[in-house]
Amino acid sequence: MRNKIIFIVLAFIIGGCTRTETTFHPNGKVMSVVKKKNGKKEGQALYYYPNGTLQQETWYCKDKLHGISKRYWPNGNLERQENYEMGLKNGPVIGNYQSGKLFFKAIYKNDTLDGPYEEWHENGMPKVAGNYSRGLFEGKWEYFDENGFKLGEGIFHQGTGIQRAWYYNGKPRRITEYRHNLKNGKQEEYDEEGKLIRISQYRNDTLISTASGEKPDK
Repeated sequence: MRNKIIFIVLAFIIGGCTRTETTFHPNGKVMSVVKKKNGKKEGQALYYYPNGTLQQETWYCKDKLHGISKRYWPNGNLERQENYEMGLKNGPVIGNYQSGKLFFKAIYKNDTLDGPYEEWHENGMPKVAGNYSRGLFEGKWEYFDENGFKLGEGIFHQGTGIQRAWYYNGKPRRITEYRHNLKNGKQEEYDEEGKLIRISQYRNDTLISTASGEKPDK
């Protein structure tokens, strides 16, 4: 009898450590359903829009995001999917437009962008293609319009390099110096005839000064 009582008490204690918390929107619809163990998030967590449709599905381990996390647009289409390992993003990440069309693909290592990065216009044409190394731009980056026309490119090493953009007629539009993924140094801007019209100086993406380029013809 004594052993039976001890077993019942232990079962109650163990069962009492794990519970499901449910919150509600002001309209009475479920806002979230989160499993907890010893006061920490553990297992699946679901979050809902006020109309009752699923907004996000995540998984936790010891109060840290762990596993596949999915976020949905209000229309039910997948907005973003990423993988976590004990609170850090690791592996492929994808993002979609509200229409369901693919927006971007990226790869994370220990919560830092590391590997190929691609973006698409909603019509499916490529928009951006490049590569990250430990969170910094690395190698060639290319930029395209919705029709696939290449509008510019950048060559970087460890986030430092030159980004060039041009007009449809092939004339230079902008030449920008980067350091640590930010505008640092000089940026030159040209008109469609190839005439230098503005020179700006940046420090960590902040505009420091600007001056006109070539003097206008008299």
